[in-house]
Amino acid sequence: MAKKPTMTRMEVRLDPDAASTLKKRASEAGISLNQLINTLSMWAAENLQTGKPVQVHNEFIDKEDCDGMLWLGHTMYDEKSEHGELIAVFDFSSRRAIRTPYEFCNEEA
Repeated sequence: MAKKPTMTRMEVRLDPDAASTLKKRASEAGISLNQLINTLSMWAAENLQTGKPVQVHNEFIDKEDCDGMLWLGHTMYDEKSEHGELIAVFDFSSRRAIRTPYEFCNEEA
């Protein structure tokens, strides 16, 4: 008989609007908030990169070290994506911004 994976209890504080929206979406989907948060966390853990995403030839994604920055996606060297993929940028440096790929690429130009 397969063992059920052990879950780790964590306490996090969320922005009130984000918490409300997550609760609403879970309810609309007919799932628990815990199921939603756990699934989002597993997806983020698998797709989260550290550093700054870099555009190469306007298509390929690479990364460079940069304190305070994380991004969701894959580099061009990752087997999950042939050309790289940029989903979102989380900048906790002095900019303190969450940016879409479009916003990030256009402001860096």
